[in-house]
Amino acid sequence: MRSTSRLRAGLVALAAAVVFGAGAVGADEPAAPVALERARAEIARLPIAYAWAVDHKDADALVGLFASDGIYDLSAYGFPDVRGHAALRRFFLESVFPSERCSFSSISNVRIELDGTRATGADYFIHFGYGNPKLGADVRLHVEGQHFYEFRLEQGRWKIARMRGHPTFERSEKFAAANLRHCGGTGAENAAPTTPATERRTEMKLASWSDYVELLLPAGELTQLTFDPASEQLRADLYRQFLMNLSLGYFLYFQSTPEHPEWAPFLNSVFRLQPNPDDTYLLAPVTDDGIYRVTGERGSVRLLTFLTGRHMMGMSDEPGENFGYFDADELHLGPAGELDFIISATRPPGWNGDWLPLHAGSEFIMVRQRGYDWGNEREAALAIERVDAPPLKPRPTAAETDERMRALLGGFTSRLSRKWLEFQNAALRRGLVNQLEFSDMGGSAPPQKYWVGMFQLAPGEALILETEIPRRHRYWNVQLNDELWNAVEFVYRQSSLNGHQARLDSDGRFRAVIALDDPGVPNWLDPGGAEQGMLIGRWYQADSLPLPKLTKVPFGELRAHLPADTPVVTAAARAEQLRQRSIGAQLRRRW
Repeated sequence: MRSTSRLRAGLVALAAAVVFGAGAVGADEPAAPVALERARAEIARLPIAYAWAVDHKDADALVGLFASDGIYDLSAYGFPDVRGHAALRRFFLESVFPSERCSFSSISNVRIELDGTRATGADYFIHFGYGNPKLGADVRLHVEGQHFYEFRLEQGRWKIARMRGHPTFERSEKFAAANLRHCGGTGAENAAPTTPATERRTEMKLASWSDYVELLLPAGELTQLTFDPASEQLRADLYRQFLMNLSLGYFLYFQSTPEHPEWAPFLNSVFRLQPNPDDTYLLAPVTDDGIYRVTGERGSVRLLTFLTGRHMMGMSDEPGENFGYFDADELHLGPAGELDFIISATRPPGWNGDWLPLHAGSEFIMVRQRGYDWGNEREAALAIERVDAPPLKPRPTAAETDERMRALLGGFTSRLSRKWLEFQNAALRRGLVNQLEFSDMGGSAPPQKYWVGMFQLAPGEALILETEIPRRHRYWNVQLNDELWNAVEFVYRQSSLNGHQARLDSDGRFRAVIALDDPGVPNWLDPGGAEQGMLIGRWYQADSLPLPKLTKVPFGELRAHLPADTPVVTAAARAEQLRQRSIGAQLRRRW
């Protein structure tokens, strides 16, 4: 169709926009000359790579140039907008590539304006397209017009955010098809690529290792968000946190794809930014048009839940959003706890088993296994598969590796730390020191209510945490985080307590002591040397929501502020308590 030919003319013409033109710099562009030149080079790379990919009919390379929600505004060509990677891929493969055997374009009058993390531009184009099967092998389509486009930074790299074309002149004309040798022949049979996509190589140049490592450098600026930027200890802890983020990020970016998912280890006793110590978390990437089957056994852990959502913390600048929350106990389990369910946008025809809805926009499924009696509960065993995808998992292309490395090194590693440092600083600005408040923590599980606050104490001081316990509840706990929002070491320290581990006093209330040294009480919450950090508690499916209180007292006078019958825990008893805790923690699944 002629409209399709005009569309492809516009697409290819845009590709050379920056190749032939010089940009006009916006007033708000980054001031540093080096940063400015890098931004220009990065933007210039997009149209160059785009032109090459369109000419070579390489959908993988094309899609990788767009932002995750990148848009083609095709209204001028009589088509609706195309949004997102999956839709763009289909559009190129089914509409653009088959419409012409080859094309040649020239671009002029390019204007680019930079504004921080975004850029806009416009150009004029002249395009010649050859061999549209609908028009004939000996017809050349000549289109002239203008493009408007937008770019933005996504996970540390410039991407095409929006493209819009305006053709102003069009004509078709006969040419001597026999003279067109560049395309390798004539006729409609050459309109679409004949080589399978899995056998074609992406024409791109992988950056040097040092270029990728350089993406990590801005993360060092986060030291300014810590409680004490001059502290060498905090700086060392922050560097370790970056390494932890990198390790976690490899699982999230490289282990699996929505087409071939696996449960990736998410938060646990190794990746401590910031798990509930009672939970082990698993994550699988999905797309909302996929059909996923989960099989396995529930085990005997206190809770096994599944959550769907998008914009997982650290993986996006957008706020996280949760869609569906499902409890395994609501499924039809087998006699030994066997489970088998499908999660998809609609129930598949002929499927009579358990089905859970996969909401529009979903990007992940997260599993929480919540233990109460560490080491004495049977962990869940789960597998996930996509039933509407080919069984063979392809080797990642160079373009895919490049994109994921940039996302991990230039985005996730620092973004995850920044999110929680800013969360703590906001609590500090509100004056929430040795006080507690209720919070949804940016999107908590529906049956769960958090209470949070910042603790501060010095050597020779203690904080007493005191609260009523809801009469009916399914679960509760309290934990300490350090100055960087990491969960304080909880395998070899008692930095958290849950309803099974805690001792209630004779009046039915829960009292715990936060202190740098062992106070010799059962419910010691050990901050691991941190004199300042965050305290987080949870009520789950509780019939009431009491708000605990914190009271600071001199460490030497602690017993005067506790019930008289509070037991004394000796050093030997504490050592055995910690030994049993460590064994129980290590017997839990973390990977």
